[in-house]
Amino acid sequence: MTGDSAAQIRSLEMADPLREPVLCAAIAALQLQSGSRGLDIGGGIDLQSVLLAEATGPEGHVTGLDSSLDLLAYARERVGESSFAK
Repeated sequence: MTGDSAAQIRSLEMADPLREPVLCAAIAALQLQSGSRGLDIGGGIDLQSVLLAEATGPEGHVTGLDSSLDLLAYARERVGESSFAK
């Protein structure tokens, strides 16, 4: 992992508590049905993917994409620790 990636991850981690209420409100406004599918493009460290997974329930499926391999690796680890990993 490069120093730039590590700094970006720290920045995103610090921003998550500020972004989470706004993201939750936006996802709630979508009124997703259980079992829905979601795509998180440019997901960074995957806060949005986890929130979408909560909204779609255990029958749903969310895919997260990012152009940074370092961020994807971090997100994969982070999501793997959640109850939403398959």
